[in-house]
Amino acid sequence: MKYLLATAVVAALITTPAAAQVKVYGPGGPAPAVREAAAQFEKDTGIDIEVVSGPTPQWIENARKDADVIFSGSDTMMTDFVRALPTALRQTDVQPLYDRPAAILVRKGNPAKIKGFRDLLRGDLDVMVVEGAGQDGLWEDLASRAGGIGFLRKLRPRIGVFAANSAEAREKWIAEPGIDAWIIWGIWQTANPAIADQVAIERDIVLYRPMAVATTTSSDQRAEAQAFTAFLASKTGADIFRRHGWRSPSEAHGHERARR
Repeated sequence: MKYLLATAVVAALITTPAAAQVKVYGPGGPAPAVREAAAQFEKDTGIDIEVVSGPTPQWIENARKDADVIFSGSDTMMTDFVRALPTALRQTDVQPLYDRPAAILVRKGNPAKIKGFRDLLRGDLDVMVVEGAGQDGLWEDLASRAGGIGFLRKLRPRIGVFAANSAEAREKWIAEPGIDAWIIWGIWQTANPAIADQVAIERDIVLYRPMAVATTTSSDQRAEAQAFTAFLASKTGADIFRRHGWRSPSEAHGHERARR
């Protein structure tokens, strides 16, 4: 309903077929879903959406100049964006939309026969983790849930690569075939099926973190930007994100009920 109302407002504002371009910035993880949503939104409304994604240092300066919408890969990441763009973003405008589970990416065919997170202590597996870019503390939180400080002490020496962000981790994964397991969000395997398979993390351990979206207060296309964020939150938007490995609020609620 919000999407329909927002697009009705935009339709009243647009006087020519070519509306001003809406600039959307954020990290690489949610980008495939955001781009598919942008393409559908453009088809529906004629509003041009440009999605710029990747590690924050690559786009943050441009975002300070012309961002209309910012999306994040975790709530802590969005909080960092609010701090980085204090005149353009407000915490009260942030809307968490979908979340996704952590997972273990393995080599095609899973030659190491990894079955779950606790299995990472088996043999002499070489593990990679991401420290930063919305995954601060992810691997150690998983380790704590798997077996506390004892598990963490055993796992840490097996971590051969501490990547600064997911893009760097992907490069390392391709360049260093000796890495057996990569702890990251499952959406990265969905987006890169040719380079990795995915092993689910045990349900009593697995963690989810959300992506969020916010329209900037400095936007010159605020109505169009708000229409796009409403579209992201709509049923069509949810269907798109689901195809990319994300979970909607209704699915999360059902998952919690199943756990009880």
